[in-house]
Amino acid sequence: MVLDRHDDTLHTHTALAAHHPPSGRITLHPGPGTTSETGLAHDLLVALGKPPLLPGRFPGGRQPAWEAATAWLTALPVTRLTVLRAHRLTARRTMRLLQLQARTGIHLTLVCHRPHLPAALHQALRTADYSVTADIEAARRHYYGTPIAEPPPPD
Repeated sequence: MVLDRHDDTLHTHTALAAHHPPSGRITLHPGPGTTSETGLAHDLLVALGKPPLLPGRFPGGRQPAWEAATAWLTALPVTRLTVLRAHRLTARRTMRLLQLQARTGIHLTLVCHRPHLPAALHQALRTADYSVTADIEAARRHYYGTPIAEPPPPD
C-alpha cells in the first residue's frame, strides 16, 4: 500500500511511467464514474491490452470479465499490478483485487491518494498481509520491482 497523503502528481506520474506490460508491469488507473466490479475488470483488461467486452452469452452468476483478466494475468509474463486511486475502490472491488492476487500470485500495490485509508479500503484489507509506505523511493520499488543485478562480466 502506497499512501500518497497529498495527492502528489509525482506518485501518479511515477506509477503510470512504470506501466510496461512486456516488462511484467501493469498500472491500472480505474475509470471514473463506476463502482462496479465488472467495470474494474474491464479497466484491467484494457490495461493488459486486451478487449474489455467479451463476445457471447454467459450463464448467470459467471464473471467472464474477471475470468478473462485472471486468465490473461496468468498467461502473460505480468508480475506486478499497481492500482491508482485505491481510495475510491469499494470494499468489494478491493476484495476482487485481493482474490486476483491470491489466484495469480501477482505483486499488488494499491495507491491511496489521501492522508488516511478510507473505511472501505481499511475494511477490505482487514485480513490481508500488507505494509504501508509514503516514501516515493519505496513506492517506486513497488511500482518497478527490485532491480535485477547485472551478471558479472565474462572472464
